[in-house]
Amino acid sequence: MHVIQNFSLREKLLVDTAVLVLITSWELDHRISQIRISSVIVESISDIVGYDMEEIWDSRL
Repeated sequence: MHVIQNFSLREKLLVDTAVLVLITSWELDHRISQIRISSVIVESISDIVGYDMEEIWDSRL
């Protein structure tokens, strides 16, 4: 904490921005993974039920 107090405002903003970019990229990656997993589930349901669930899924995205 003491080291951060010695940073200039510009340096603090750069660190904050870098952290936000990392969090945002992780969130996007996580959501993309969820969409991929969900689309695999939808394909499986389509196979079981016999309806074209992928078309319904694509319209939701």
